[in-house]
Amino acid sequence: MFLLPDGSLLLNEVAPRPHNSGHYTMDGCVTSQFENHVRAVLGWPLGDTSLNCGTCIMLNLLGEADGDEGVAAAHRTMATAYSTPGASVHWYDKPGMRRGRKIGHINIVAADRASARAALRGLDASGAAALAASDAAAAAAGLALGTAPAAGGGGSGGGGAQVRCPLCYHDQYGKLAHTCMHAYCMLLFVALFQGLCSALCALCNLI
Repeated sequence: MFLLPDGSLLLNEVAPRPHNSGHYTMDGCVTSQFENHVRAVLGWPLGDTSLNCGTCIMLNLLGEADGDEGVAAAHRTMATAYSTPGASVHWYDKPGMRRGRKIGHINIVAADRASARAALRGLDASGAAALAASDAAAAAAGLALGTAPAAGGGGSGGGGAQVRCPLCYHDQYGKLAHTCMHAYCMLLFVALFQGLCSALCALCNLI
């Protein structure tokens, strides 16, 4: 999901399932997207999606090589993560190792963005550089990522885009891009699940 300077939204992908972009919620939010997925399917009230920390960064673990060489590289990154305060490793234990295949992720929680990015640099310097480049591009477009809205909301005093998600009520642009995506996914999944159940019931009646 992309928020444009004129306030319009562009959807790049919609997936009726927990989405990779929301895996940070496993450690960074009061209720993870996986728990909310189950709540939605069961018709229970959705849980609080607000952050339980100052900020959270998710780093994808991708295979750096095929076979044992890739496994060894992944284990080195995970070993560094285990000694990094605020970092949590999520290893998927997929069979086989291929270059470029996602094999896990690491969540980094911290009191502030600067601390989280410092931890990220220790794990993946190129990833930290990519975030810095995103900040620069957003600033050039007139957006302020992760900037809290000015008191009173709206207006021109806060600098950058100030938007409020109608689903999760997050005010910060950086949270909006992630949280709304998996909220829409859950709603779509519930609709598909109910449709499947109705189809199965109709089939049973015919039998």
